[in-house]
Amino acid sequence: MERSDWLVASLLAIALCRPAAHAEQITVKHVQLPMHRFMVTRSESGQIIADVEFSQAVQGDQVTMHVIYRFVDGSIDDEETTYMQQGTFRLVRDHHVQIGPFFSKPLTFRWMPLPIC
Repeated sequence: MERSDWLVASLLAIALCRPAAHAEQITVKHVQLPMHRFMVTRSESGQIIADVEFSQAVQGDQVTMHVIYRFVDGSIDDEETTYMQQGTFRLVRDHHVQIGPFFSKPLTFRWMPLPIC
């Protein structure tokens, strides 16, 4: 199974198992704070394969994390996740895009909760 096929299968499994995952809550022990970091991703041989930018913005109890991998071949892996931190963490939305030659197939994944009736 290719890397992007594995990722799509994993995301699909997570989406299908949402009710079970939804029941399990993670308690907030340390409130998340704003931050901005730059990193690199290296191959096993130590060669840089991507520059990474991580940012986290906090507005009230809502946290938005944004991670962008910029690969040396021009590929991009860009994910933005928003969640609430009110006693427990609760996912609000997630948007994930992968494009470029590093990935066998482009991926655009968007998750938002279903409205509660």
